[in-house]
Amino acid sequence: MNYKQYIREQKGQNRADMTLLFSNAQAFKSLIKDMVQPFTDTKIDKVAAIDAIGFIFGTAIARELNVGLVIIRKRYKIAWPVKYTTFANYAGITKGLEIADDAIKPGEYILIVDDWSETGTQLRAAITLAEQAGGIIAGASLVHIDKQAKQNHNLSNYKLHSAFDY
Repeated sequence: MNYKQYIREQKGQNRADMTLLFSNAQAFKSLIKDMVQPFTDTKIDKVAAIDAIGFIFGTAIARELNVGLVIIRKRYKIAWPVKYTTFANYAGITKGLEIADDAIKPGEYILIVDDWSETGTQLRAAITLAEQAGGIIAGASLVHIDKQAKQNHNLSNYKLHSAFDY
C-alpha cells in the first residue's frame, strides 16, 4: 500500500501529519500488519512504545501480537520510581525519556515501537531504558527510519524494521 498518500507534510518544516492515515481503517490496519510482519516468528513479551505518536502504533501492535504494552514517556511525566536517560534529538537539543521501574521484568523480550527516527538517538535511548530494566531487545519497528538512523553505529546490533521509506 502507498502510505505516503495518507501523510501530509509541511515543506521546509520537517513536519509530517498522519491524521489521514489513522482515520483510514484499511490503511492503518495494513500499516500495523506491515510493522508486525518481520517479528511474527520472534519471541516478544511486551511492546514498548515511545511518547507520543508511538503510543498509537504500540497499542495497535501490542493488540495484534497479544502482548503487554509498556509506555516510554518524556522525562518528568511519570510520578513514581523510574529509570531515565537523556539523548540529543535531531536538532541537537537534550531531551529525556523515562520508564516506570516495574514496567519490564528481567528477561522479557521487548519490541520497541515508534513512528519516525531521524537520527536514531531517541530510539537508542528507548532501547537503553528497556535494557536497564532487564529487557532483551527483540527489535524495533517504526513507520520510517531515516538513512542517518539506519547508519547509527549504536543501533547496528539490533533488528530494525521500517514499514516504508519516506
